[in-house]
Amino acid sequence: MDVVMGYLDTYVFDGVYNQAAALTSTTPLPRDSLLRQSLSLFVFIYAYIVAFYFGTAGLSYRFIYDKKQESHPKFLPRQKLLEMACASRALPTITLMTVPWIMGQLHGYSMVYKEWSKFGYVYLGVSAVMFILFTDFCIYWVHRL
Repeated sequence: MDVVMGYLDTYVFDGVYNQAAALTSTTPLPRDSLLRQSLSLFVFIYAYIVAFYFGTAGLSYRFIYDKKQESHPKFLPRQKLLEMACASRALPTITLMTVPWIMGQLHGYSMVYKEWSKFGYVYLGVSAVMFILFTDFCIYWVHRL
């Protein structure tokens, strides 16, 4: 994420913050400002989540979804629109809950390692599988509670 944010700062956010500072007659926020980093992360993550959600949902609807279900008596008249609106209302909250975790990772409060050969490729594969299992376990219990 630090590489992505570096590129975004250089090619997008520097210009945005400079223009905002010019409009408000203030100095632009420096790159190491926690406020700037949080705002930039929020904008990037929110845009990514919206594109990812509507992209995958659109493809799923187009190629996988059984459209015969729409003729079921319990299918609401504007159900697709209601579901998209419900998801869209939840996205800012999901983004707000994600930003602190990525900020922690960007500032070194994680066990993310960049040298894959440091622990070996077997550990890399096992850690990826364990991460998916742990995440799936947590999601299961969040939905059960």
